[in-house]
Amino acid sequence: MKRKLFWLLMMPAMLGLAQPNAGNRLLLSKLRQAHLLYEKSSYIAAGQLFQAVAAESAPQSNICSEAQFFSGLCAIRENPKTGEALLLQYVKDYPESVWLNRAWFEIGNVRFVAGRFDDMNDAYWKINPRTLSLEDQVTIIYQCGYAWFEVGNYEQAEAEFAKIKDSGRKMANPAKYYWAHIQYMNNRNQEALTAFEQLREDAQYADVAPYYLCQIYYRMGRYDEAVNLANQLSKTADNTQMGGLAKVQAASYFNKGNFAEAIPYFEQYFDKNNLAAQSREDNYMLGYSYYATGQYSKAIAPLSVAAGGRDELAQNANLRIGDSYLHLNAPANARQAFSAAVAIPGNTNARKDAIFNLAKTEYELTYSPQNDNLALFDSFIAQYPDAQSSPDAYTYLADIYMRTTNCQDACMSIEKIVNKTPRIKNAWQRAAYNQGLALVNRQSYQDALVYFDRALSSGGDDTQITAGATYWRAETNYRLGKIDAAYAGFRSFQTMKEAQLMPEYKLLQYNFGYILLKQDKYEQAVEQFKQYLNRTGLQPTTVADATNRIGDCYLLLRDYANASTYYNMAYQMNVHEPDYSLLKIATCQGLQKRNDQKISTLKSLLQNYPQSAYADDAMFELARTYELSNQTTEAASYYESLLTNFPDSEFQPQALLQMGLICYNNSDFDRSLTYYKRIAEKYPNSEEAPSAMLGIKNNYMENNNLDGYLAYAVTVNAAVPATQQDSLRYDVAEKLALANDGRARAQLEQYLSDFPNGGFRTNVHYYLGEIKYKAGEYGAAMADYQFVADDTKSSLAGRALQRLADASYRSGNYVQALAYYKQLTQQSAAVPEQVGLGIVRCNYELHDWQACINAAAPLVAAAGLSVEAKREVTFKLAKSYYAQNNIDRALPLFQGLSAETQSTEGAESKYLLAESLFRQNQLDRAENEIMDFISKDTPHQFWLGQSFILLADVYFNKKDVFQATQTLKSVISNYPVDNDGVIDLAKSKLQYMESQTPQQK
Repeated sequence: MKRKLFWLLMMPAMLGLAQPNAGNRLLLSKLRQAHLLYEKSSYIAAGQLFQAVAAESAPQSNICSEAQFFSGLCAIRENPKTGEALLLQYVKDYPESVWLNRAWFEIGNVRFVAGRFDDMNDAYWKINPRTLSLEDQVTIIYQCGYAWFEVGNYEQAEAEFAKIKDSGRKMANPAKYYWAHIQYMNNRNQEALTAFEQLREDAQYADVAPYYLCQIYYRMGRYDEAVNLANQLSKTADNTQMGGLAKVQAASYFNKGNFAEAIPYFEQYFDKNNLAAQSREDNYMLGYSYYATGQYSKAIAPLSVAAGGRDELAQNANLRIGDSYLHLNAPANARQAFSAAVAIPGNTNARKDAIFNLAKTEYELTYSPQNDNLALFDSFIAQYPDAQSSPDAYTYLADIYMRTTNCQDACMSIEKIVNKTPRIKNAWQRAAYNQGLALVNRQSYQDALVYFDRALSSGGDDTQITAGATYWRAETNYRLGKIDAAYAGFRSFQTMKEAQLMPEYKLLQYNFGYILLKQDKYEQAVEQFKQYLNRTGLQPTTVADATNRIGDCYLLLRDYANASTYYNMAYQMNVHEPDYSLLKIATCQGLQKRNDQKISTLKSLLQNYPQSAYADDAMFELARTYELSNQTTEAASYYESLLTNFPDSEFQPQALLQMGLICYNNSDFDRSLTYYKRIAEKYPNSEEAPSAMLGIKNNYMENNNLDGYLAYAVTVNAAVPATQQDSLRYDVAEKLALANDGRARAQLEQYLSDFPNGGFRTNVHYYLGEIKYKAGEYGAAMADYQFVADDTKSSLAGRALQRLADASYRSGNYVQALAYYKQLTQQSAAVPEQVGLGIVRCNYELHDWQACINAAAPLVAAAGLSVEAKREVTFKLAKSYYAQNNIDRALPLFQGLSAETQSTEGAESKYLLAESLFRQNQLDRAENEIMDFISKDTPHQFWLGQSFILLADVYFNKKDVFQATQTLKSVISNYPVDNDGVIDLAKSKLQYMESQTPQQK
């Protein structure tokens, strides 16, 4: 078979050797010799010969490839590690070899034997299984399954073994064995049974399969078969196998209920000196077998091992232990076992029996207080009302709750009894009444009311308890604020014969007084309290309290004099709350506007009763009184004392709020902030919290620190909505802008960054425009002004448009400026002086003389024009006429303007007046005007210099060349400015005149 497989494998290589030459024939001969040695398992000799062939053959030839491959196989047979390395090099050198799949197969086998299962899978994955024989394919599947089994992946292993377990191949039964074992592990008993019954016929597994079958029979409840097989196996089993067989026999007899027959096998299995080495379940079966056969002392030890848990098994074990101890007359030990069973959760029969047995044992031992006995029996009845043991439980309870001090549990237990005897009803009445009183003492009034109602409806016939329950039910209703119910209850108590003998009867008028006080019937309340005070044998503390209540009624009736009288009476008694009396005396003094006396009384309270519950009230009232009297320093002192000495006082947030306000009014913003923050952080849900947050905001805003406020608000879960942030950011920016603060620009720009669509963006752009305009940044300012001007609904639109016009004019963009000025005129019928002046100026600069005249003429005639504006407009009107050569219109205007030459317009007008006269050839008048100009000592040297040059022209035209040239030479020599063109013009004129002199001669 091996030889046939070998030549089949050789065929692909031989096909490549058609018509070999002499050298190849020699190599093929050596190759055949090497294969013969390999077939005889002479791996060392074969390997050497394969290596020689490989060395002599051409690299990468088929002969070389074949020799290299078998050289690796020989190495694997002798040294798997070396052979694996050679084959790994081979698959690298010959990736297209016909031996490639076989090489990876051999590599995978080496790795399988070495237990390198991940590496094995890597090798097998590279194989095309179709190139391998069926046996090799089966081998791969088996070895993969075994690998999965070894690493604990039984699901994958099961899938691999399933492929070949029924194939009939060499590895089929080993695969079936492992597959059956996995079925056994997973409790798939029928599948495992079928497989192991088949394997029992295989000599390799004939010895082990019956042991599996024995266990499987037991698992499947086929106990007779399990016992019979175990008995057979026991005849030939060794010591290691006997324990397992004994367990099967014992457990089978146990499950059949044959406990006596099970015990010997359990004892054989157990190794009596080492119970703990066996499972809890095994210990339970042994212990239960002893218990069931009456061997109680033997049962306890194994059952104790089984009880080591928190499950139903432990519960049953503890129950059997307890019952065993009872049979052994050890009730204390039984109690412990029953307690352990009860402590395990779960509604099982074992727990039910344990509860009853524990309760019964506790009662018989009198080990625990009666209340515990009551609780146990009650728990049993509550959980198992239909149990067969319930009547016995009620019998025990009847004795317990008649003498118990646990009234609450007694009531709850009695309520569950359907048919109550008169004795039980009286016990129920007494227990309910006593529990109600206990709950009143604990101030659990709502619960107390329930028990007083039970006492009254229990059916008990104790009339004194009935009267007491009636009184305390009314008292409880009062404390719960159920005033009408309380009044009715007290009235009912008042009519009872037993009531007059009870101490509570004397308190009726006192109670009626409190009820009327609660009902705001102050005058009637006073009468009831006074009736109470007329009684004898009263408690001094209650007398003082009633006196204070009369004072309260008069205070509420605004009868401050009578209120003070009764408060003073209560204070003088000095037996019950004299500090309260003093506080109310001070309150009356304050209401009577006797603040000095109020302050003195409050200070007396603090001095004489420093530990008073009303000390913080007094301190707060002192502070408030001083504050209302504008003595803020004293007020702050008492507020601070209250904050320091009474950290838990209800007045803390109010005191903090007032201190924050005082500091804020004193402009101590940082300190004010600390007080307000304490409210926000410590009392976030107080009534003062909203005011505190407002104070926090105001302080941050006073410090221009909006970002600080927003960040803080987040920390106290009071994040400011975006709409409010918009407004707050604007308020900060506007405040700085109106104050001309240098930080305004940054704040305004921050607003636009944070709220590009904010509700105040128009105003912000206006303020930004103003800042930039004042800084001479006219171009930048115009963008902001334009934004404002585009918002025609804004009240600032007109001012922005004015600024746009002015900025355009200042920037020299007269066309744009004129357009803005004209737009302004369309917004109002009355043209403001500045707008009209702007139109005149723009037309003037644009040399649109007629438009300038049209704008200037009505403006000059308008009333209310300032002197400076009128002079400028008149001048530009005159010059426009002058530019149009309308000298007749220009001259009167120049004449008027030239009356004063201190202004630029006046100086230029004086010159232009003379120049106009000169142009009209009125030389004498022109000369006179110039002389008059010279005599006025004008500061405008340019126009004075121009006038001297004009004077030279006058002289020249009068043929007085000498005067003309001398005048020009004087200008050239004495004019104080070198570069304004006057001297250059004088020189040009002089040259011209001198050039004309010979002709005139």
